[in-house]
Amino acid sequence: MDQPTLPPTLPPITSAKSGLSTGCIISVIVAVILVPICIIAVLAALAVPAGNAVMYKARMLQARAASQGLSIAIKGYQTEYNRYPLPKDLAVPEPTTFTSSGPILNALLAEDSDINPRKIKFLDSPPARKDVNGLLEKDGKRILVDPWGEPYAILLDFDGDGKVPDPEHPGEMLGTTVIVFSAGPDGNSSTWKDNVRSWK
Repeated sequence: MDQPTLPPTLPPITSAKSGLSTGCIISVIVAVILVPICIIAVLAALAVPAGNAVMYKARMLQARAASQGLSIAIKGYQTEYNRYPLPKDLAVPEPTTFTSSGPILNALLAEDSDINPRKIKFLDSPPARKDVNGLLEKDGKRILVDPWGEPYAILLDFDGDGKVPDPEHPGEMLGTTVIVFSAGPDGNSSTWKDNVRSWK
């Protein structure tokens, strides 16, 4: 009588756990962690230029609004008192560039009763944050600074002809009694490419 045929012996089953080395497991974990980080870093790098452009435009708009607001405040004072917000005995040749600080600012903020005896507040600006874009106190005086931390420049019509010299185009005149401008991001008022003007 024939003996039953036994199936061939199969090799032992290797467990999945013993098939993965510790190094392989660490590599998988590192890949799982690093890939999302790399994706986030790439996306952030792509977003930085766009974010900078938006911030630049926002600051330029803030500077323009503040320069125009300061110009309107000075004209308001001029209408009320028939003079500029400066001490009465101050002799000023034209052109003289003032900054958004000292007597002019104190008068517009109704903080100097000698120059603004009726205590009319012509200017209302928010306090500066981190020393930029607003009112701050420095060396015992109030200063209105632009979004880059510098005061605004002011030119006034002192000879009463309704014009002020155009600082951007020497020798030319602008048909207004007050102009205000910011030196812009580079802080240099002579480089007009990035200056912010109240009259444009």
